[in-house]
Amino acid sequence: MSLEDKIHENTLALQQLTEAVNRLAAAAGSSAPVPVAKKAEPAPTPAPAPAPTQPVDVKALQDSLKDKLKKLFAKSPSTGGKILAKFGVQNLSALPDEQLAEFAASVDAALQGN
Repeated sequence: MSLEDKIHENTLALQQLTEAVNRLAAAAGSSAPVPVAKKAEPAPTPAPAPAPTQPVDVKALQDSLKDKLKKLFAKSPSTGGKILAKFGVQNLSALPDEQLAEFAASVDAALQGN
């Protein structure tokens, strides 16, 4: 039995109890109203957890970047140097793994002429 089902059962029991108390109060001649419990509403379904991101194969990314950097330096040494300087490194092996994806995007953009 789920938590929502238990909450629903408890709410129904409270409503029945409230009705019984009201009947007793009416029979005894009391004019003070007894508060009524709210009707149970089904709980909203939780949103699905986001899908985990695919892990980056650092070694494969570094290998592909080596070839791309060679092409970029053959095409435009100054652009290749600017990208390396932007990331504060002098060669690919000095680049932290956390920056590989962004570095790869910069190299790809430069190779496409953007």
